[in-house]
Amino acid sequence: MKKIDPLINQDAHNLAFVLSTSEIEVKNDEWVDIILLNQHEEKLMLSNKINLLSFIKERMDCKEINLNIKVKEYLHKPKLYEPRDVYAFMKENNPHLVDLAKVLGGEINY
Repeated sequence: MKKIDPLINQDAHNLAFVLSTSEIEVKNDEWVDIILLNQHEEKLMLSNKINLLSFIKERMDCKEINLNIKVKEYLHKPKLYEPRDVYAFMKENNPHLVDLAKVLGGEINY
């Protein structure tokens, strides 16, 4: 039993850390969203969901609460290294840039 206790304590410590860094949104009286940072945290949370849910139900004295576990989505911004990539990006955001380049007679095709 001594070999299992440190594993349980470590798992509880990891779960506490994950909960401290996650976003928690209360949707209504029955649903709570936990938004995690990555899939590793999701795996840990899903493996402990039943215990966490029973703890919350007991602590809040509300048997109707359910957890919805999500992973936060990040938008990936591409890096623009070459001048033609910068021009293409700027052209998408401001189509008048094409007209300006024609009026000024600049060479944009690199």
